[in-house]
Amino acid sequence: MDTPSSHPDSGAPAQLRPQPREDAGLLLVGKMIKTLVALSIIGAVGYDAISIISTQYFVRDQAQSAARLGHDTLRDQGSVAAAYASVVSYARSQGDTVVPNSFRTGPGNSVTVQLRRSAHTLAAHVIPPTKAYVTATATGTASDPLP
Repeated sequence: MDTPSSHPDSGAPAQLRPQPREDAGLLLVGKMIKTLVALSIIGAVGYDAISIISTQYFVRDQAQSAARLGHDTLRDQGSVAAAYASVVSYARSQGDTVVPNSFRTGPGNSVTVQLRRSAHTLAAHVIPPTKAYVTATATGTASDPLP
């Protein structure tokens, strides 16, 4: 015999059994959205950090390579214009720019050059505290070895 207060499969009255919440699905969707937003922010920060760090590292290496190329051209051809042209060509091929008025030559066929590159970021280029780190500048110098 069923009574209004009990279920045939349960010995407990109906008012004592846990009832499913009507908003349980909304709570689950809300938590999933919050998790997705948090993971997206973490991913964007991670991407920007890796991009900035790798750009800072690579522009230093590129500046040294550009200076070495300029030095070799100056030593082999004896022309400052040819050395400058080789540095500019190399910088462009690597995605860098030569900082204006940064190319200098000196004794011992020394060449000093400064290169600049901007990191590709998702958000760091618009956030004031991180804007300064998005553009990397590095100086490279190469000269004849000491006798």
